[in-house]
Amino acid sequence: MNSHPVRAVPSLALPSPTEIRSLDITHRRRIRGEANWKTYVTLPNILKVFNPNLEGYALNTFLSTQEGSQLNVAEGLAISANMPYMTKELIRRIKSDKKINVDEDWKDQMMSVYNICYEENLVASLQRHREDIIETLRLLRDSLPKTIVNFVIPPNLIKALAELKLEENLFCHLFQRAACPCLFGLPNMNRKSTIENFMYEWQRVDMEVCCLDEFDRDDFTVVVQPFALNYTFPTTMSEAVDLRYLSIDCFHLSQKAHDIAGN
Repeated sequence: MNSHPVRAVPSLALPSPTEIRSLDITHRRRIRGEANWKTYVTLPNILKVFNPNLEGYALNTFLSTQEGSQLNVAEGLAISANMPYMTKELIRRIKSDKKINVDEDWKDQMMSVYNICYEENLVASLQRHREDIIETLRLLRDSLPKTIVNFVIPPNLIKALAELKLEENLFCHLFQRAACPCLFGLPNMNRKSTIENFMYEWQRVDMEVCCLDEFDRDDFTVVVQPFALNYTFPTTMSEAVDLRYLSIDCFHLSQKAHDIAGN
């Protein structure tokens, strides 16, 4: 599960209502990726090399409510408070799938939550986020034996995007101001330092919850995936950020970047 839209394939700058779930690398438990790992490096395509009987990945381009999404229940633009509902839907789908033996088959679930500046009261938002994640993990633990949850810690967007220096690209600069005003809009320019510190706290809460003893059992565990904490982008010979690793919105990763992450 994941709460932000997929932009693996650069196309239109505006978000599409149909997400390309079959090409996503790590942000949701779904992908068959289309074709195989030689064409698209996605987690399911890699796992299929070792287990051709893998089930649950999205079959192609589908909304989460469509049958082809299979066990990919993540909703684009969802927030922390939506995670327990999506988890219940995931559990329902797994238990109703005749190809899955809930008690004997191992389940690999990937999740992450990015609604970092959704509310004005940042402190209250942190506490609610903590409660939402604990409820979500307890639902999985109590309903799905033999489950491994890979929890992707979100990047600190202020820090990561500042290092990209995208303000030097007029299109990226203007698009991000329009698409994400809570981070880049003029009214919030003086809050950047506050939001950056809040994002560090958000990451800390995620890691603390994932490491709670109650989520480490013989048949259930949560593994923190920290690769987004300090990622950097390749640069061109002129030392500018290589925009081939970003989708056309200058925000989400491109298919090229997803392939590298998969490797």
